[in-house]
Amino acid sequence: MSLIYLDTNIYLDYWSGRSDKLRPLGEFAYAVHRRSVECEFTILASDLVLTELRRSIDDGEIKEVFSSLKECHKLLIEKVGDSDVKTAKALKNEHPEVPLPDLIHYCFAINNKADVLVTRDAHFTMLPQERIKIRKPEEI
Repeated sequence: MSLIYLDTNIYLDYWSGRSDKLRPLGEFAYAVHRRSVECEFTILASDLVLTELRRSIDDGEIKEVFSSLKECHKLLIEKVGDSDVKTAKALKNEHPEVPLPDLIHYCFAINNKADVLVTRDAHFTMLPQERIKIRKPEEI
């Protein structure tokens, strides 16, 4: 069973039902959630994702969506560690165009042995993919 890490933008697509005028991004994000509940994979989340979500969504809504994943034991929430931040800061020298929070997400996912980092953010495609795959929701 795969372990996937969802970038904050995927949760926002899901909660907001966003689209890009051509595609239903919220539906793609929902499909990832549904596939996890159906035991296809486990979702890894970080406290950084929760912090970023709280800028747009209240705690009640966050708990509501995470509860179905927790009930079926398909959600693993971990704290970003000092080693994640340290590695991200070192990577910043090699990839100055990538925002530090994105580098932290990337390093956290790798350090927690995620198989795939799911995102729509183009910054992630600039990063090495030898240790983790970078995919959009509709690509997994």
